[in-house]
Amino acid sequence: AVPPGVTDCMTAAQAVEGADAVIALTHAAQALDAAESAVGHLRDGAFYADFATGDPGLKREIAKMAREHGLRAIDGAVMNPVPLAGVATPVDVAGDEAEAFVTLMSRVGLHLTAVSSEPGVAVTRKLLRSVLVKGLSALIIESLRAAGTAGEADWYRDHVFAVLNHLDREYVIRLVEGNVKHSVRRVHEMEAASELLRQLGEPPLTSEATRQVLDSVPERGVPAMRDDHPAER
Repeated sequence: AVPPGVTDCMTAAQAVEGADAVIALTHAAQALDAAESAVGHLRDGAFYADFATGDPGLKREIAKMAREHGLRAIDGAVMNPVPLAGVATPVDVAGDEAEAFVTLMSRVGLHLTAVSSEPGVAVTRKLLRSVLVKGLSALIIESLRAAGTAGEADWYRDHVFAVLNHLDREYVIRLVEGNVKHSVRRVHEMEAASELLRQLGEPPLTSEATRQVLDSVPERGVPAMRDDHPAER
């Protein structure tokens, strides 16, 4: 059913005609096609905002296309799961007159934050977040599978919640900085953990990746975690 106040259009050209701003919500694989279908039908100076989770290069390519048609290009990155807040889900935006885009779209309830005038910056932040959040989810999945195979599912599930509940600022700093002193021992520990998973019949995909990162610490050190001193080696 078409909601009240919404016009059902058969083409992108019909949908964008007369718009001050267009937000494209597609998968990254369709983002370029979506832009090509719309940018030639917008008035000069209108905003074309691409909210797909593509790489920064894709965002810059879409921005170039939009600018060639006299449009203001916006790179949008949805920063939280949408079901939690709906239209008020936080979105970082970057690009041409990003602050003006924020002001315009706040009228309809969007919760936008302008982070840069350069398209690609917003999605860079989102993808960096994805390395953390999606990586954490993969670690939990891998370890829970192994715990279930080992007959320790109930204990381990509670252990996961207990560990995550302690993730305050100082705990995270200790997690990272502790590798300066203990990286060699932790590499050996992850080798043993990976072998356990193999014996349980679970591929140690994220566990092996963890071992490789820890193995790089003696040469590369760890990133600075505190404001008052540089990274240690």
